[in-house]
Amino acid sequence: MVHRRAVIVVSHLLTLLFGAVLTTGCRSRSHNNDLAEAIGAIKAGRYDDAVKLLKPMASSGVAGAAVELGNMYVLGLGVPVDDAAGQSWYEVAEREGVAKGKSQFDIALELAAGRGVPKNPHRATEWLQKAAALGNESAKQVVSNPSEMARRGFETDDTAVQR
Repeated sequence: MVHRRAVIVVSHLLTLLFGAVLTTGCRSRSHNNDLAEAIGAIKAGRYDDAVKLLKPMASSGVAGAAVELGNMYVLGLGVPVDDAAGQSWYEVAEREGVAKGKSQFDIALELAAGRGVPKNPHRATEWLQKAAALGNESAKQVVSNPSEMARRGFETDDTAVQR
């Protein structure tokens, strides 16, 4: 059930948050086709296939592939949860034009809301802080407002003490 929801989260992230990356972040028609195939594999729960398709593209600087691979590591889709690896792939995407902190902010929102993955206010807050430190204006606004952080499901000083 969690993996099915995670697939929905990744799909949701792709269509709503990274749609522009998918077309502008690909260097060739072949990469567009391979990225579409990888996304299909993620949606179908064929994570091994998706990783095999995404890694070479992400390694060659295809931003959309790097974002997807980062998401897979952060959410633990077919690979062990590894925030450092996820961050590394997000940095590849940023070098290729994805706004600094955008991927981190988007994943923070997903973890805070528990969309498709178990709600995790602590990890969500860590990713939110990374996004703010990278200069993401939306993240900085949320971090500066404790009531907004609490409303969105992030840890605040009060909730961290209860943990």
